[in-house]
Amino acid sequence: LPAVSSPVFDASLKRTLGAVYAGRCVWMVAADGADTAAVHAELAAAGVPLMLNCVPSYLSALLSESNERLQVRRFLCGGEALKAALVARLRAGWPDAEVWNLYGPTEATATATAGLVTDTEAITVGTPIAGASVVAVDANGSVLPAGVRGELAITGPGLAAGYLSGHVGTSPFRPLDVGGRRIPAYHTGDLGVV
Repeated sequence: LPAVSSPVFDASLKRTLGAVYAGRCVWMVAADGADTAAVHAELAAAGVPLMLNCVPSYLSALLSESNERLQVRRFLCGGEALKAALVARLRAGWPDAEVWNLYGPTEATATATAGLVTDTEAITVGTPIAGASVVAVDANGSVLPAGVRGELAITGPGLAAGYLSGHVGTSPFRPLDVGGRRIPAYHTGDLGVV
């Protein structure tokens, strides 16, 4: 797993700590991440199948640097919307590689859901990762039935406790009332259906 972004970016933790925790190898790319041509050249010289984890816009720029095809067995995309055109490009260039769409704000430890993308017409953010839960809520913060569009709220052990200071307005860290229980949740501001 090559680490292609700065270690101060929250998603870099899953690229490093997650892989190491699982007993895998992390490769700290020597090239400056902003120099996509140099990063591409370094990755192409690896000579081994890679797992790439980056935002879709960076991945698109990285793959546009050269006609030399990188050896990739798994693409992990997150941090911004994954577009059908990029998925189609990945399917055409790497038909045997997995394409995963990851979703989750920093406040939920950067990944709350993951989904294997198999169809450019049905790109979803997948299902909650182990321990996490995602629900849609209405304007009052009440949990909506499955299939009803609302604001996404995330719960689970990866949730931050809140902001230290400086937040103006209603905090997005508001508990959910579920069956008489109050469950800590982060209200994302994103709309979706679960």
